[in-house]
Amino acid sequence: MRVMHQSTKPENVSDLANNSSVLTGSDVSNLYGKNADTQALPSLVLQYDITPRLMTYLQYQRGAQFPNASQLYGSWNLGSSYAGRAQYALIGNTDLKTETSDNVEWGMKGEVAEGITMRTALFYNTYKNFIAYTRYTRANNPTQFTNVPSNIYTIYQAENRDKAYIYGGEISAKFNFGTWFEEVNGLSATLAYGYSEGQSKSSYSGDKYVDLDSVAPMKAIVGVAWDDPAKVYGTALTASFVKGKRATATNRESYTNSGSAITDSTSEYMRVPGYGMLDWTAYWQVAKNVRVNGGVYNITDRKYWDYLSSRNIETATNQDANDRALAVMPGRTWQLGVNVDF
Repeated sequence: MRVMHQSTKPENVSDLANNSSVLTGSDVSNLYGKNADTQALPSLVLQYDITPRLMTYLQYQRGAQFPNASQLYGSWNLGSSYAGRAQYALIGNTDLKTETSDNVEWGMKGEVAEGITMRTALFYNTYKNFIAYTRYTRANNPTQFTNVPSNIYTIYQAENRDKAYIYGGEISAKFNFGTWFEEVNGLSATLAYGYSEGQSKSSYSGDKYVDLDSVAPMKAIVGVAWDDPAKVYGTALTASFVKGKRATATNRESYTNSGSAITDSTSEYMRVPGYGMLDWTAYWQVAKNVRVNGGVYNITDRKYWDYLSSRNIETATNQDANDRALAVMPGRTWQLGVNVDF
């Protein structure tokens, strides 16, 4: 059993009203009020040893996510005119409630056979007052920009979505070939796969479950590595494969979970395409306390987008096309580093 408490209260907020003909000290205090909450978080884990080297478990855990300062009070970004229509702001929401969750997970980990280690897990998480950001544009949601400076064209605000759930699973395995063939001692292969889905809804009249856009798409990893048995040097070649995914826009027109029935959104986010990427890494233990690490990432110079950072890009305007171009992830990159342990 754990007990968590958070209390957030901005200081010197009255300074924000100085020299202002619009805001009073009382207004600022209402905008930046105190937020406090306490949560009791029980957990229970049952474990069973299938063999001395392989165990299975079943666990329940209660979770809580308190609103952070940015979600409660907001922050302005790109406040200068040079950024044009790319400027945005995070609008605070002091009415946010603590997000709570009930998490159930079953898993197994250990050595399933000589030379083969595995880890697998299946999970199902339910959330109440799930905290997520809603994106509003000046063109599609003009009423939301009444008190927003004219040089800001996009705003984000965190809100509580009354119900949400996420489920999925992951499995990884490592095969040490030297266990069976002494000639290739140090050679290994790794396989990993992860999948998750989630949906959320608010208490708006007529609202329905929609895909949770903050859930990452399916991903698989295949790798081959060779490590000197003495751990003096080693190298690895790793291929990553990520499935494409499109986030779902909604017509939520308010910052609070109340209002009239919600219609289907007319906005459409870009479908972030899937991709495959190849990385090569190596290390050399030069001395007992000195290790050199290096690598070449995205060897094939693949053009790709990261879903979590690109999911809210729309497709209707020239600015959307520019945003899409700016969101492209780095191509082929090199890295070299030295670690010295004192």
